[in-house]
Amino acid sequence: MKKLLLFGFLCLPFLLVSQQGAFLGVHSNHVSKKKAKVLGFENRYGSYITNVISKTSADKAGLRPFDYITGFNDVPFTKDDNLSDRLHQLKPNEKIKINFIRNGKERNRKVAIGAKGDGERRKRTREEDPFLGVSSLHEKLPKGVNGVPVEVVECTTAESMGLMSSDVITAIDKIPMYDWHDLGAAIDNREVGDKIEVSYYRNGKIEKVKRSILSLAASKKCEEEQDEEEDMDVDMENVTQKEADGMKEEKGIDMPLVNNLEIERLNVFPNPTNGLFELRFNLPAQGNTTIRIFNVGGAEIYRNELGRFTGDFRDRIDIGAEMKGAYFIMIQQGKRSISKKLILQ
Repeated sequence: MKKLLLFGFLCLPFLLVSQQGAFLGVHSNHVSKKKAKVLGFENRYGSYITNVISKTSADKAGLRPFDYITGFNDVPFTKDDNLSDRLHQLKPNEKIKINFIRNGKERNRKVAIGAKGDGERRKRTREEDPFLGVSSLHEKLPKGVNGVPVEVVECTTAESMGLMSSDVITAIDKIPMYDWHDLGAAIDNREVGDKIEVSYYRNGKIEKVKRSILSLAASKKCEEEQDEEEDMDVDMENVTQKEADGMKEEKGIDMPLVNNLEIERLNVFPNPTNGLFELRFNLPAQGNTTIRIFNVGGAEIYRNELGRFTGDFRDRIDIGAEMKGAYFIMIQQGKRSISKKLILQ
């Protein structure tokens, strides 16, 4: 079985505890100058929460992941006096006011600081963790786009969402994603089965998709089951005039045979396949693009309208119970098109 890449989440950083025992109950990260500017944080010496431990002072104060703690008692954190430093100065049960930013608005909450050992830690195993199924992709971000470029792992939530390698995840559940710390926190704070909304940038547009998130164990099981399924060979041929005439006369489907669309690297993958195959190609020109796949009975089993598209295309196509047989694929861009026949046997 192909080794599964484990980049659906990140390990959370250190727990903020003072040597005197004062305990807030959060995991957090500092932010860079650039990230602070993007997120609108004037004070870059605050702490960006990635996780709140249940039944701690932070939890009682109503703090949430992605809140940005800026100070205590209206005194802002500084380079030499940050959250960790300030906790060292406190004692358990001391009452404080926590200053923080949520969704761009300044807020504050009063709470008695906790003691070391407070709270309930999650006990789920790594296999039980929610798993999006993406790994890091070190690509330059498109101009004006903030987010995380990703490589999609097979047989995961990300793949079932239709995410593709080189997509840039810009938000999860409407929370902006800036780096891998953000992405890890957004996934780790969910439960298996939760529906999550992923916003991503592809081909000049921001798209959104929502799907229930699988566990790491479920993703591994899916891959194992796919490896055990019967494989089929896939052949790609030109559509004959007789076949095109038959589709038009009997099914009312106009299938041009001119094949005047400039297309590169048109193929299906993997080959052989088990009925799930990935269609891949590159379109050098830009234009309104539509992909359609029909079975020999004339039923449209796949349709994807890409809008003004150019560049690499990849999508996994499930032909379900249809399985073995012939299929016709048409790719149209403006007035140009190409038609091919796929034979699964």
